[in-house]
Amino acid sequence: NVKNTGSQAGKETVLVFVSDQVASITPSVKRLRAFKKMSIKPNETKEFKFAINAQELAFIGKDLTWVTEDGEYVVSVGNLSKKIVHRITNE
Repeated sequence: NVKNTGSQAGKETVLVFVSDQVASITPSVKRLRAFKKMSIKPNETKEFKFAINAQELAFIGKDLTWVTEDGEYVVSVGNLSKKIVHRITNE
């Protein structure tokens, strides 16, 4: 949630970054995976929702093709972060 505590309407952009903690190669340390920009009126609170799917955890591997690996990832929004564990299933 983002609240406009000011007296003027404004716009806020929320950025979502993903960091792969252990990978077979070293991809970019922190990758932008999603963002949204919304107008917010004075004293208004807006909720920003994001869904990160397995494809957005992918990176270009050794064989120059996109790969998604099992592992730990950190999802960061502003000064908040959450570690997630991704497991590939054959379903």
